[in-house]
Amino acid sequence: SEPDGAAASALVRILAGLARPRRGRISMAGLTDPSVEGWGRRVAYLGPEPGIHRWMTPREALQLTSRLLELPASDAARRVERALAWVRIPESAADRPVSRGGPPLLQRTGLAAALMADPEVLLLDEPLRAVDADERSEVLRLPGRRSSPTSACSVAAAWRCSPR
Repeated sequence: SEPDGAAASALVRILAGLARPRRGRISMAGLTDPSVEGWGRRVAYLGPEPGIHRWMTPREALQLTSRLLELPASDAARRVERALAWVRIPESAADRPVSRGGPPLLQRTGLAAALMADPEVLLLDEPLRAVDADERSEVLRLPGRRSSPTSACSVAAAWRCSPR
């Protein structure tokens, strides 16, 4: 049998297109293809390790994300500032290396990067585990207004809980 939480993490990775199911098929929004042509551009994933270089500042990481998403410069600057605000990265920390803010700042920066694409679905696998529980609840309250009136953001999270 798999360790506690491993099955949930495996499902989240399959939904993100990072792993293939052993059998069966996954469909999201009526699409079965996890590539960019399928649901890939509509889904964002944040795993336990956000993959951000510790020497980068949160602002640099989000600017890189905007370039990878090929956002127009006018929209990129606005989205960077919006993402920093969403995950509560203070201005004083936005331009310092994430290593100086420790794991909580690294994980907040990863969440901000995932939100930059304005995804319809946000898949989270043990996100923000370094942030205290009360603050985590506040950070995960995504803004009510989305880029279009019809868009909505769903969140699937896999958490590993230790037995009581």
